[in-house]
Amino acid sequence: MTHIIVNQDLCTRCSICAKVCSSGIIDSADEAHLPQTQEANVARCLYCGHCEAFCPSQALLLNLPDEKVPLLAGASTVSPEDMELYLKKRRSVRHFTREPVPKEKILEVLDIARYAASGGNGQPVHWLVVQDPKKSGKLPSSLSNGWRIC
Repeated sequence: MTHIIVNQDLCTRCSICAKVCSSGIIDSADEAHLPQTQEANVARCLYCGHCEAFCPSQALLLNLPDEKVPLLAGASTVSPEDMELYLKKRRSVRHFTREPVPKEKILEVLDIARYAASGGNGQPVHWLVVQDPKKSGKLPSSLSNGWRIC
């Protein structure tokens, strides 16, 4: 399977994709060659998407089937005024109700959380969701070793 797909009609051979590749696996373009990843280096890809996101001519696609989410118009630009508003209005919740969170909502949030950045894009997080308060106090103490119970 091709790792990156480069549209030769759109590619300007600027090699920005190679420069921003955090794994350093994309070979720079030249007059005779488009940017490419050698087959031996594909396993080192973090699938961070920088190569695709930074391509100024939108000529490069990282081959990630079923993971493409189109941005809404204007979603990639936030004005300083809007950023200031969002940052000033953000609050941490410190008072909670006793209402249980529906299982569907928990699963939805955990599915979204898997897109959060992590070292090496490895997503080394495991979640244990216990909805019954009576059971949460009975979890083995061995879980506290490397697990954070919330």
